[in-house]
Parts: sequence; C-alpha cells; structure tokens
Amino acid sequence: MAAQQTKRNNLFLFKRDFNKGANQTLGLPMDQTVIEFVGATEDDPNNRNKYSHFIVHFTPDAGMWSGGTFSLEFKWTHDDGTPVAWPNEPMIAKCLTKIWHPNIDTNGDICHSLVYVQGGLHPNGMFNSSIKMEMVLQGLITLFYMPNFEDPLNMEAGSQGARDMYEFEQQAKQWTQQYASNAPNVPIYKQPTTGRGAPAAHLA
Repeated sequence: MAAQQTKRNNLFLFKRDFNKGANQTLGLPMDQTVIEFVGATEDDPNNRNKYSHFIVHFTPDAGMWSGGTFSLEFKWTHDDGTPVAWPNEPMIAKCLTKIWHPNIDTNGDICHSLVYVQGGLHPNGMFNSSIKMEMVLQGLITLFYMPNFEDPLNMEAGSQGARDMYEFEQQAKQWTQQYASNAPNVPIYKQPTTGRGAPAAHLA
C-alpha cells in the first residue's frame, strides 16, 4: 500500500510541479544552482522515478554565506519508509551542508513556514496543497539572504545574532569556508534536461 501511495504521489508531483517533466529547473537561477536528480541514470536520464529525490546545490551571490555551496535535499519518503502525503504534506527538506544559521540547525533540519503545514503544530506554518515545489525552493533560498532571528531553530546561533551580529557573521563566514567551499561534482545526466537554462538539455 505504501509503495502504491508513493507511486501516486510521485506521479502527481511529476505532472503538476515538474509540469510533466518540462520544468526541471523549477525557476531557479542556473548560474548559482546545480540540481541533482539522485535517481537519474546515465542510460535513462529522464526516468520518472528521479523526481522523488533530488538535491539543490545553491551558491549565494551576496551576504555572509556568499561563495559557499549549500546542498538542500528534498525527498518524498520518511525515514521509516512511509510516503509523504504530497500535496497535502510538504516534502522532507534537509540541509546536507553544515552551516551556522539561526533557521537551520547543526543536524540540517530547516525552520521555514513553507516546510510546516498550515494550521498544524507549528504556529507559522503556511504550506497547503496549492503550494508548489518551486515556491518552497525559492522560499528556502531566501534564508541565505534574509535569516529570521526572531524564530530560530538553532537557538545558539539565534541568540548570538541577536546579541552581536558582527560575531555571528564572522562565525557564519568561518563555517562557510570550512564546510561549504567545495563545488559539487554532479554528472551531467543527473542534472535538468528541461526548463530555463537546463544544463543537460541535449539529453532531453
């Protein structure tokens, strides 16, 4: 049953959010982003299963995290194997790169209104079934430019920023240099074949 539900969810997100595979770049700036479809294979770069797990490697062009590359992972299966009830439940988002940030903790968990269900346990949740992945992705990327110190997940980082912003910025830059200085090495067949600026358009 869980496998059938996962298949239905994957088909839904494939048709709606990736526009039947025609919008794999999801409106993200390709000069700052490398999208990695984990399930894509060299002999079949366009298989539908690739949409259920992907990683966005994003490099901010301004601010205290500028120049670092941060990997945001998106999945539609919980750790216990049960499927995410997409589109009524948000996909599972996690930052794989260690970062000093008030809204991303040291385990990679992310605090943003679009990863919490509207009317759910988190009072600031804004996710509902009309929210598309493109909106979630672009919302999460704003965290690299506009961190929210009023609603911290990493309490230590949040309190440091509220107390001494210069000290916070120095630690954020230090962590960026230490943990986010390596560019991703993603095979071209795992990258978008469609959408604006798709780097693997020749494989479509």
